[in-house]
Amino acid sequence: MGVLGVSGVTAYLAVRDLFGKPPWPLDQTVVVTGAAGSVGSCAGQLCKLWGADKVIGICGSDEKCVTVTHKYGFDACLNYNIELAAAPNLAADTPPAPPPASAAAAENSDEDEVDKGSDDDDDEEEEPASSLKPPEDLAGQLALLCGDSPVDCFFDCTGGPAASIVKAAMVDGGKVAKVGSLGGPDTSEHDHRLVIKVSMLVCVWVF
Repeated sequence: MGVLGVSGVTAYLAVRDLFGKPPWPLDQTVVVTGAAGSVGSCAGQLCKLWGADKVIGICGSDEKCVTVTHKYGFDACLNYNIELAAAPNLAADTPPAPPPASAAAAENSDEDEVDKGSDDDDDEEEEPASSLKPPEDLAGQLALLCGDSPVDCFFDCTGGPAASIVKAAMVDGGKVAKVGSLGGPDTSEHDHRLVIKVSMLVCVWVF
């Protein structure tokens, strides 16, 4: 399952045959889903080695993202569960218990003191754009990382909603290496803007 096994050979043949042999054109942006897996991690490292300007991984946890960037050398990695993590907690719908009467009275007196200086707070400046929170969805995070450069090559190990988001961010005529669909089908299988190819590797062992 390592670099010299089936995983490494699959990644090598798919990248070489579908994305092209090195040297690659300048400013190539590559996205790899399943980036922490045996095939995806090999593919991303090959793309970086062969001249990709930016290699972005996508996987399912923050811990895996740390491994992808620190161990495998990807330029960045996104957690596709970010939208679930950003969703409100359903358990928070339960209203809190009312405070004791003494605490409520103290709180009201504090509010009266704050209201006296509220006129000065109305003139506060808006928060600068540089300090705003980053997007809390995968599409927004990917757009932030890519900047003005759309995705040129997509090594898809998972399929599913993440694949649809990546394909929507690709350049016209971009190349998609479809090597897995563990996450299920996506909604852009018939996107005519893209060159979607399937690489099949058949190994025959003779003893």
